[in-house]
Amino acid sequence: ARGAPKSKTPRRNENRRKKKEDGGEDSEDDGVEEVSGAIASAKLSETPAPPAEADPKEAGEKKIRNLKKKLRQSDDLKAKVDAGEVVASDEQKDKLAKRGEVEAEIAVLEAQLKSL
Repeated sequence: ARGAPKSKTPRRNENRRKKKEDGGEDSEDDGVEEVSGAIASAKLSETPAPPAEADPKEAGEKKIRNLKKKLRQSDDLKAKVDAGEVVASDEQKDKLAKRGEVEAEIAVLEAQLKSL
């Protein structure tokens, strides 16, 4: 069994033992020292980078998508309440009551987008 070929792990361990005996350090330790030195010398900027300017058209389209999602949710909730599946909580009643406001806001935003 002594002459049998060694698998990967025993070979690796043997090589580490040889390096230790020869006075060499593990390459893993060198990597840690290298990285810690790089971290110590790294500096963070004091002023944050300015946020990227958003395209007003994209921002308006995103807002419209979000409002349309609210309308879909309101429709789904209304259907469930009408079917008797759910008893609407106060928050849900507010959501149903604000449907007209959401529709008006969508109309205003769509008009603004057309003018861009």
